[in-house]
Amino acid sequence: MTINTHEIARLVDIYDYEKKEWIKHMATLTYLDEWGCFVTTWQGHLWNAPACGDIPDPDLDAFGEVTCVDGRSEKDGLRFLEAVNVLFKTHFELSNFAGR
Repeated sequence: MTINTHEIARLVDIYDYEKKEWIKHMATLTYLDEWGCFVTTWQGHLWNAPACGDIPDPDLDAFGEVTCVDGRSEKDGLRFLEAVNVLFKTHFELSNFAGR
């Protein structure tokens, strides 16, 4: 699988599951060209922000934890997770995202 990406560091509001509170965190966001979004992982959770602008930049007002990955189709959701798992050396599966 070829993945077109670039990384960008941004200060984000993210939920710290250990402290059970929202914190500011300097995250490295990776742009996934095919899906038009930036992604990062934090404490075993997947987070994303849609890309905006001609030179993709994350829309941090829409930054949040991923709860559904098969909005287009199950096949596309599996491809998205495969890309994420390759990038971050994770093992996310569709069943991890119950649309909560």
